[in-house]
Amino acid sequence: MSTQPRTRTERRTWLRVFLIIPFIVLLYPPFYNHNDPTFIGIPFFYWFPLLWVIITAILTAVLYFLGA
Repeated sequence: MSTQPRTRTERRTWLRVFLIIPFIVLLYPPFYNHNDPTFIGIPFFYWFPLLWVIITAILTAVLYFLGA
């Protein structure tokens, strides 16, 4: 019984799972559907998803440069 090393694409496929994280976080609005805490006068309901837009862009860039 020989085990062959995984190919390069198989090793990187699991990295793509990280792209699902923002979708899961923002999928359930009751989690962030409230006003407090506010950030520079902006309710949580608005700045939390906007923060995730930035996080998603950074995450996508990191995965792109890793070659996933």
